[in-house]
Amino acid sequence: MRSAAGNVIGLVSTGFLLPTVQAGIARVMWGLLSWYGLGLLFALLSSLYLSGRLRRDLFDLEPDQISSLISQHHAVLTALQDGVLVLDGGRIILANARALAYLRVSEVSALPALPELWPELHGLLSGADGTSFQERPSEWQKQPVLLTCYPLPGGQRLVLFRGRAEAVRLAEELTQTRQYVELLRSQTHEFTNRLHTIAGLMQIGRPELALQVIQREASQAQQVSDSVGGVAPPRLAALLAGKIARARELGVHLQVAPASALADHWPEPVIDALLLITGNLIENAFDAVQDQPKRRITVMIGEDAEGLQIEVRDCGPGVDAQHWQQPGFSTKGLGRGQGLDLIRQHLLGLEGHLDYLRSSGESVFIVSIPATEGEP
Repeated sequence: MRSAAGNVIGLVSTGFLLPTVQAGIARVMWGLLSWYGLGLLFALLSSLYLSGRLRRDLFDLEPDQISSLISQHHAVLTALQDGVLVLDGGRIILANARALAYLRVSEVSALPALPELWPELHGLLSGADGTSFQERPSEWQKQPVLLTCYPLPGGQRLVLFRGRAEAVRLAEELTQTRQYVELLRSQTHEFTNRLHTIAGLMQIGRPELALQVIQREASQAQQVSDSVGGVAPPRLAALLAGKIARARELGVHLQVAPASALADHWPEPVIDALLLITGNLIENAFDAVQDQPKRRITVMIGEDAEGLQIEVRDCGPGVDAQHWQQPGFSTKGLGRGQGLDLIRQHLLGLEGHLDYLRSSGESVFIVSIPATEGEP
């Protein structure tokens, strides 16, 4: 202690007992530990909540499962034959390899906004029923396509598209398969009946009549063989032979004109087209003559330096000459009329054309396919 003059006049000494200091430190530590415990408990509960929320958002998938799922998702999108687009408003946020190839770009980021890229699709999606539709016809750079749209969560939309030619090709395969099945069925049915007849005649002791049946069948088979003998492509000749058998079952006289001739030098795509075209025209002729007193159909196939021609003539009532070329036109009711559409689609790829006329009270469909390079 000092006086007013600054001189030392006294000394004061104080002290703290050690147990008192230790108790103070303990109180501070217990306070800190309680807060630390509360913080740790809060962090643990928050971690459990966030973990559960994250697992729910990820559909309870583990990281390795997510990686596998993404790989599978990419493989499926790549393998799809349809183009796949995911749209968010006017932006394309996902496209598979097929769609990118069709749109002629290498990656999604290179795609412009939908109104600029594909105005026709944007117009469909902006319509009143643009949220969801299936197999809607449209165009992409003058090429016909079929569009399907499904709504997705968050206002996004999934669009699937494929070229109409692909859909036509699948329909053709189904049509040809159905025709082959019908041909086999009719031939099997007819052959079974003949065998039963021959077996019955043998059982009742009339072998001479059984021999007559056999000879008649052999004669008919020879006639069929002779009638299609000028048609060299084996698949087309087999189709005509099967149609003749089918005509006999229906009570229709189907004749291949004796002058019919076609060499076996045409490429496979042309032969495939001939199978579809000839089969559909003959089936249409079957329908046309089914209610006529005279059921007669004549098929003529020929070729020259300009190409090949198919003519199918029937004695049916004919079709409307002003409307028969309209897509889906049919005289057989709703849901029919696909045969002529398929024929026209196939001829379009071969630069051929289909004509119709009435001559001497008969309907005549004429198909012309020009010769390709290297053909007659």
